[in-house]
Amino acid sequence: DLCTIGIVDKLIKAGISIFKIEGRARSPDYVYTVTKTYKEAIDSINNKTYSKDKIKTWEKELKTVFNRGFWNNGYYLGKKLGEWANSYGNKATKKKKFIGICLHYFTKKKIGYFNIQTSSIKLQDEILITGPTTGIVKEKINSIVNEKKSIEKAKKGDLITIPIKEKIRKNDKLFLIK
Repeated sequence: DLCTIGIVDKLIKAGISIFKIEGRARSPDYVYTVTKTYKEAIDSINNKTYSKDKIKTWEKELKTVFNRGFWNNGYYLGKKLGEWANSYGNKATKKKKFIGICLHYFTKKKIGYFNIQTSSIKLQDEILITGPTTGIVKEKINSIVNEKKSIEKAKKGDLITIPIKEKIRKNDKLFLIK
């Protein structure tokens, strides 16, 4: 990302009406976060609430997903402000770790049933659920049930249920966000 979030207003004033967000070979959470953030920026320009405070918030949000460090503004506005990718690798402030798989979703009760396959999760953890049809669902764990008992932490091998507000599907992947 060249991180043009801070000059989207100027790009729109210059006559740009379509923004292409690069998402090839990127995870669903990357595509979700980047498109959501730029949509919020464009909407705030249209309703005249675009501000430096919002830009800072959006930049912070964009840093949570894959990036190699931002080349703020690139060569836009006649300025060269750094190098394109001044460092190798991912500079995201949040990382995701695969935890397990959804075995079933109880639609009426809005509860996901999961097989914890690799590590552990606990109450108040931030999780991400992804799947080809589901897309991306983010939740904070406020309840974990294992064998009809409320628990604070689920570990590898546990079969658990967690309340999930949005519909998810069998075989969706469960990730821990850190």
